[in-house]
Amino acid sequence: MDQVRSILGEMKATEDGLLAARQQEWQDAVTLSSRVTWGGSILLLLLIAGAVVLMSRDFQTLQTQNWLRTGHMGLAERLQGEQRLEQLGEKVLDFLASYLGAQVGVAYFNDAGSFRRFASYATAAEGNAPAVLPGDGLLGHNRAYREWITWMYKENRLVRGRMRLDGRRVDLHNVDQNVLVVTAGADHIAPRQGTLPLLDMLGSEDVTHFDRPGGHIGLMAGSRARREIWPDLAEWLGERSDR
Repeated sequence: MDQVRSILGEMKATEDGLLAARQQEWQDAVTLSSRVTWGGSILLLLLIAGAVVLMSRDFQTLQTQNWLRTGHMGLAERLQGEQRLEQLGEKVLDFLASYLGAQVGVAYFNDAGSFRRFASYATAAEGNAPAVLPGDGLLGHNRAYREWITWMYKENRLVRGRMRLDGRRVDLHNVDQNVLVVTAGADHIAPRQGTLPLLDMLGSEDVTHFDRPGGHIGLMAGSRARREIWPDLAEWLGERSDR
C-alpha cells in the first residue's frame, strides 16, 4: 500500500510540474504577445506621426511655392508694356506692398553712387528725400551695417591689419592710450575668448583687464552692477583722470 501511495505521489508531482511548466509557457506567450502588440502599436503611431510631419512639410512647401508663383505672376503683369520709370515703380511698389502686407513703401534706384527715389506707397512723396547718399537714411545704415559685419566679423580686418579708415590702415599697435578691457563670463555677444587676444595687440603700456561674471548687458546694467563693476570703473578712471 505504501508503495502505491509513493507511486501516486510521484505521478502527482510529475503532473504538477508539467502543469506549472505549461502555465509558465502560456504566461511567457501572453507576455511576448502583449509586447509585440504594444511595440507594433507604438511603431504604427510613430509612422503615422512621421507621415503627418512629412505631409505638413510638403503642404507648407507647396503653399510657399504657390505663394511665390502667384506673386511672380502678379508682378509680371505689372511689368508688361512700355511704361515710364515712375509709373512702373508705382505699379510694382503698390503690388508688392499689398502682397507683402507692408504699411508704407519707398523705392529707390542706384544712380552713380546715390539712391534716387522713383516711387512711393501710402506716404507723401515730399516726405521722402529725393536722393539718399551712402551713409544717410535707412539705406545708408543698411549698407554700413553690411560693411561692418563683413569687415569686422567675416573678414576680421581689424585684427589682421587690413582695416582702412579714411584711406589709412588701422594698426592696433599704434594705440598708446590707457586701455581698459572688461569681459563677462557669460557674454555671448563679445565672448571672453574673442576679446582677450586684444590685450596682446595693443601698443599701450597701460592695459587693464577686468574679468567679471554675468552677461553682456547684465554686467554693466544689471542689479548688481552698481556694487560689483561701477566702483572698479570709477577707481580706474579716477587714477587716470589727470593723465
